[in-house]
Amino acid sequence: MSRQARLDAVIADARAEVRAQIAAGGRVRDFAAMIARAQELDPAAISEATRAEAADFASVVALGR
Repeated sequence: MSRQARLDAVIADARAEVRAQIAAGGRVRDFAAMIARAQELDPAAISEATRAEAADFASVVALGR
């Protein structure tokens, strides 16, 4: 297995674990707040246009599968 394939597997596993925890908690995802926080952490990574677009997104509740 290549180094990239191993990394992809680790990331997929972590993503599945995080999604399972969110689904179990019924947490509401506020994308506008997430984008705003990301912009605070790294202003160069998130544009004002992206932040403005995210402000229109509805909050989402993660549901179990």
